[in-house]
Amino acid sequence: MLKLSTAVSAAISLLSCNAPKVMPATTTPTPPLLEISPMKMPTLKVASIQNVTLIAQQEELAPLGVNPSSDRPTGLASIFLTLENPSDRIQTLELLQVEVIAVDHDEIQLSTQETQTIKLMPWENAVLDIQLSNQEGYGTTGTVKAIATYRLGSS
Repeated sequence: MLKLSTAVSAAISLLSCNAPKVMPATTTPTPPLLEISPMKMPTLKVASIQNVTLIAQQEELAPLGVNPSSDRPTGLASIFLTLENPSDRIQTLELLQVEVIAVDHDEIQLSTQETQTIKLMPWENAVLDIQLSNQEGYGTTGTVKAIATYRLGSS
């Protein structure tokens, strides 16, 4: 009886130890139903315009204390371009044109005249402020939008 209890206690100690379990040779592991392998897409790290904000207003009356004048700008626009260079090298962005266009009939209300070259340092974020004005005001009472046209290059 003592020998039987020793064998039982040895079997119990084998079951309770943290030894790796061995699978019998007759069973095979089942393959997973769906195997997903992550696919890495190449990402291009080039400078870009991340956001365009337009503040447009038309001033019919001259400010207080200013004499009325026919050559006073009445159509005003402030365009803020948020630029980002996510790469580790200097990049240039050539701003070809910024236009303020009436949404209803695609008529250009305000526009820049010359191109502007912007040099972005590595990992730089910048905000470019462009002020546009005209003497005629806006030819529409509807909504206007800003369109920035640019070309990328690298230094």
